[in-house]
Amino acid sequence: MKKTTLNLMLALTCVAALTALALAAVPTTLMTAKIPFTFHVGNKAFPAGTYTVIRASSPGIVMLRNEDQPNQNAGTIAQITSSRTANEKATLQFRRYGDQYFLASVTPAGTGTNFELPKARSERAAAEGAKNLAGTSVKPEIVTVLGQ
Repeated sequence: MKKTTLNLMLALTCVAALTALALAAVPTTLMTAKIPFTFHVGNKAFPAGTYTVIRASSPGIVMLRNEDQPNQNAGTIAQITSSRTANEKATLQFRRYGDQYFLASVTPAGTGTNFELPKARSERAAAEGAKNLAGTSVKPEIVTVLGQ
């Protein structure tokens, strides 16, 4: 009897673990946002429009899908940070240098998770250009776009 109970518990534990792994592998939509300006993700420029932000099944991968132009999509690696409190609003934050915008972070609502994107070569070049114009180091303006 003990052996049967032990085998049953082991089987149930395996089923629960496999179910959790399968659910974790499903891409999750984080938000949809209307971005009113041209922006960069990595070294690629994207037009203004409505974008759906998706967390891929691989940890740290964030994808953007342009709802207006299906061929304008991006995937990028992000550093995941978390806090103890849930984010009230879904937001996208951009670093702005002059008239150039670079996606900096994705913050979904209802979680304490934040996806921070690294600076790409094109953003570092824009920062250097702003520094040369100003004659000193320039901090980017942070622009926030609300998501749904």
